[in-house]
Amino acid sequence: MSYNSLFYHKYLYLKHYFTNEGYLIFLSLILIVVTPLDYILYIRWLDGMINYKWFASSFIFPIFGIIFFYAGVLFKKITNRPIQKCNQKPLALIGSMDGTRSLLQSFSAPYLSIIVMTILDKLSLPLLMGFSYFILKRRYYKSHYLGVFLTVYAVMVSYIPSFSDGKFNEGWATVIFLIGILPGVLSFVFKEQMLDDQNVDIWWMNFWISIWQFGLGLLLFPVMLLPLASSNLTINANDVGSYFNDAFKCQFSGINSRPNDNCNNNLSFLIIYNVVSTFINILMFLMIKEGSSTYYMIINTVKLPIQAWLGSFRSIAGTNYAPININNLFSFVLLAVSTIVYNNKNEIPYERIVSCDSEVELRTSSDKEESEVDYKYLNN
Repeated sequence: MSYNSLFYHKYLYLKHYFTNEGYLIFLSLILIVVTPLDYILYIRWLDGMINYKWFASSFIFPIFGIIFFYAGVLFKKITNRPIQKCNQKPLALIGSMDGTRSLLQSFSAPYLSIIVMTILDKLSLPLLMGFSYFILKRRYYKSHYLGVFLTVYAVMVSYIPSFSDGKFNEGWATVIFLIGILPGVLSFVFKEQMLDDQNVDIWWMNFWISIWQFGLGLLLFPVMLLPLASSNLTINANDVGSYFNDAFKCQFSGINSRPNDNCNNNLSFLIIYNVVSTFINILMFLMIKEGSSTYYMIINTVKLPIQAWLGSFRSIAGTNYAPININNLFSFVLLAVSTIVYNNKNEIPYERIVSCDSEVELRTSSDKEESEVDYKYLNN
């Protein structure tokens, strides 16, 4: 037996060693530890590309995604592992949603503090639960609604005072960031719907999502040439050549060519961020497949204590650093409580494909107090 085959069989053994809930908790713990680093790397990279927002979000980011995810696909081909494919239409839709959110948030991120973006981003949680309810027909117990409420409340208690400090809180940037939340939420819903309906290879799926995201960026490039008075969001039509030249020099050579350029460590931030982001992206798909997009969002919120701690060091977070205060500590306790409350009961089950089994199975709830009826009969 080859080394790769032995490693793969050990991986499968470890995966089946856990129960389904245990495996999900295992993925959750990894996500909580790694995600804060990913977020800070993303902000530091965008800060360095403040003059080249379209180039960073719609050109470089999807290209590196294509490269990293194709490496996973290529590895599977070389090792003769099966790659389950699917129709391109849902991938194009997901790629368009991800691309739209990335572009909008790249415009707003340099003008908002990490704390303000954290507050705004948590508004996606109730939206995600609402879309899952109506589109995916997913149903929740009262403990799930309470868990979501406590999560949003914990974030607000800790971070709303930051809106009043007047630093990095541009009103127009807040509006753009909020608009960008909607396609991001819809993308999560479509991903869960797609993973429920069929067993698709996650590396192959992300590879094509990145390609569609790149295609959307090229399609939207003419929009970036629209002349907007007193705006640095768009590109001067007479400046396209120098824009790309300066952007490449800033990203790959660390050369400052324009006012406010801060290109010194951009290449390092980009590479490290893409390595971490690729790992987290695969982890996200596994968690959505094993649990749900709402569960992923809840667990992703628990990262805040670690993220706040890392963000309290100027050497790590850069100009967006902020010290931890008593409000943060109170928020961390509420987040722990909200996570326990949400996970007190399993979400009401429905037919889906899980990556552990690679087959359709019906999960039935063990909560006899609230429901003893299969989900498919609840609406009858």
